[in-house]
Amino acid sequence: MKGHDILLRAIAQVEGVRVVILGEGSERATLEQLAVELGVRERVDLPGWIADPFGYLSKFDIVALPSRSEGFPLAMVESMLAARPIIASRVGSISEAIIPGKTGILIEKENVAELVVALQQLRDQPQYRLQLGQHARAAAVKNWTAEAMAAKYEQLWRSLIDVTPRSRLRVPRPRD
Repeated sequence: MKGHDILLRAIAQVEGVRVVILGEGSERATLEQLAVELGVRERVDLPGWIADPFGYLSKFDIVALPSRSEGFPLAMVESMLAARPIIASRVGSISEAIIPGKTGILIEKENVAELVVALQQLRDQPQYRLQLGQHARAAAVKNWTAEAMAAKYEQLWRSLIDVTPRSRLRVPRPRD
């Protein structure tokens, strides 16, 4: 579901890119084997489960989320708060946060070629990476911190309280 195999296939075509995949799961052995087959094993780090993945983000230049399926991933928001540029698949609600060319880069799911182009672009343009990361952080602070979300829910509740209630119960008229 996370598309790590897509990421490995992409970095096989992009020189000078290392990948760190955080977490542990049933796909680990398959990913290790794929990295060997693609000749990129020395550029792939699989540290396993990390208690504080947010603390790891400062070590990354880019965060890639080439997922096949997502909702609104917490990893995306954490990456944005850490001012990291994101390359993500256009799935689930990701496009609500990733605005192409402003807060990150969107690619079609399972599209290795688009991921290659995006990785090359961000690898070769450090100023662009910085700009995307700064805009991503500003958007995350404005929209997805606990404080921002609480304020939005409060605003929603207040708007609902201010509405005059109307009965939704409709009794049909008797037929003649």
